[in-house]
Amino acid sequence: MSSFLPFFRNHSARDTRRREPWAFSENTLKIIKKYLNLRYTLIPYFFSVAYESHSKGFPFVRPVCMEYPDICSDDVFLIGNSMFVMPVLRRGLKKVRGTLPPGRWYYFWDDTICEGNIDINVNIEDIPLFVKEGSIIPMDRDGLEFHIFPGKLDGFTYYDDDSKLQPKFIKIEFKMEEKNEGFIVTWNHSGELMDEQSELKFIAHKEGKEIQMISKISDRMLYVT
Repeated sequence: MSSFLPFFRNHSARDTRRREPWAFSENTLKIIKKYLNLRYTLIPYFFSVAYESHSKGFPFVRPVCMEYPDICSDDVFLIGNSMFVMPVLRRGLKKVRGTLPPGRWYYFWDDTICEGNIDINVNIEDIPLFVKEGSIIPMDRDGLEFHIFPGKLDGFTYYDDDSKLQPKFIKIEFKMEEKNEGFIVTWNHSGELMDEQSELKFIAHKEGKEIQMISKISDRMLYVT
């Protein structure tokens, strides 16, 4: 579960069992690799959420009631306002039951669209993870990609910089709205890390498929049918 938290490291002490991932079974190592890789895939989103935390004071990890006051639960949480984590908290569970916040949510692992009360089959390597309809999630799978989960989006800011004290940065402010049989993504950008000819790679999640599109940052608009 710590793969989804901002603070991510291991601790040990003298005379305790070794904690390196390879000190456990092959299956445990496989699971650890899966979530290490996922964490680094999601670093562009995490960094953008950290920027929002810095600039606006919103927490990185949020209780669900912060975004949805009618839902009070201490065993689920949000990363930013677009990703919903439903941890498996008891050993041996084969099914997790819960209630999603209002609206439609994409099950991260297979793009199944879920709403309301849900039952999720799980095994030892599963952590149920959902993405809110109307989200743009930047990821790094093979370079930077902006994953579009169609729906109305009032605003999401992607942020990156070169980690210097006076950093060069890129900030892209996205919006999304449905139109006719498709949807329109619009954006404005600022900063020096990308120029007007820089390309943005978009991945639209639609009907269980991933649709890839390339646009120049200067286009400022993308229409997806």
